[in-house]
Amino acid sequence: MRILHLSDLHLGRSLAEFSLIELQQEFLTHIVNTVSERNIDAVIIAGDVYDRTLPSVHAVQLLNGFLSALVRLNVPVLLIAGNHDSAERLGFLSGVLGMQGVHIAGEYALGAQPVTLHDAFGPVHFHLMPFFRPGVVRSQVKDVRVETYDDAVRIAVEHMNVNPAARNVLVAHHFVCSAGQMPMQSDSEMPFLGGLELVHSAHFDAFDYVALGHLHHPQKVGRDTVRYAGSPIQYSLGEAESVKSYVIAELGPKGDVKIELVPIRLSVRLRSLRGKLDEIMNLPGDERDGDFLAVQLTDENPVYDAMQTLRTRYPRVVSVRRDRDMISAAPGVLTAATVRETDPVSLFGRFCEEVTGYPLTDAELEDIRLAVAEGKEENA
Repeated sequence: MRILHLSDLHLGRSLAEFSLIELQQEFLTHIVNTVSERNIDAVIIAGDVYDRTLPSVHAVQLLNGFLSALVRLNVPVLLIAGNHDSAERLGFLSGVLGMQGVHIAGEYALGAQPVTLHDAFGPVHFHLMPFFRPGVVRSQVKDVRVETYDDAVRIAVEHMNVNPAARNVLVAHHFVCSAGQMPMQSDSEMPFLGGLELVHSAHFDAFDYVALGHLHHPQKVGRDTVRYAGSPIQYSLGEAESVKSYVIAELGPKGDVKIELVPIRLSVRLRSLRGKLDEIMNLPGDERDGDFLAVQLTDENPVYDAMQTLRTRYPRVVSVRRDRDMISAAPGVLTAATVRETDPVSLFGRFCEEVTGYPLTDAELEDIRLAVAEGKEENA
């Protein structure tokens, strides 16, 4: 059985103010063609299907077209909700869609039955474990201590009643580590809560293949058959140099799994440029000038209107930073005096840029100024 493993589509996402819908459509069209040309037997989407719990109309239409194309090819789909998805919305009509071969696990249910597909070697059981928080499991079990994500996932797996003699595939969306070794993360994926969200891959030993979602860098976790497919597009500045791919896992007889990583080559990608403004503006022109660019300037003196200047040559510049500014603005704790002396709009802009990696647009800053002004009037 040949399984194509995707994750973290984040349909509807933007990069700075640039919509990625067309690029996402390009990728999904490529996947449909791959499924047809390479005789794929099942497609896995391991969570974060949408970028927001309330997706845009364009994002919903994009998923509808993608799933419809796979149904026409008579290829089953195994899809779970991630932490960016609304489990209830994603699971809407899941019963009807399941009859068409689109199997969706939105809300987590303890002990849910697997989806079973067959090939020449017999059944393959797909266990779908959408993203959930420990409290969800705690509410479904009695007299069991559930404090961390690791506790919750361990209990969830124990209630799957996995037959170790059969072939089993797990689809999950969590922050998984192996033997205390942290996986590669992008700038927006650092673990929080003192590591309470970490899940140990040892809980997955009974599965022949584990299709993970949540982290955007494609990678294995411990053994070769526990894998993050990664996101198909570089969605943050920390992913500018990440080489994207998806997984084709071929399951033969029990214990025989072959892994192929297929590189993703799209018409536009995110990359970084570093140098003085004049040097960057005078680089030889090529087809990559239309890429999304994160620019790091090495000019000693302040550069005015750098973004506007760069966009006359490179239309998709998403970030401009200066070496000296990055050093002086390194993340740290602001003193109370500094906070008191800084206006609220600037503080909020700094916070947003440190969290997302992108400066706020003029329109966003104006919205914040209006909100601050209205708040001051109400409290006057």
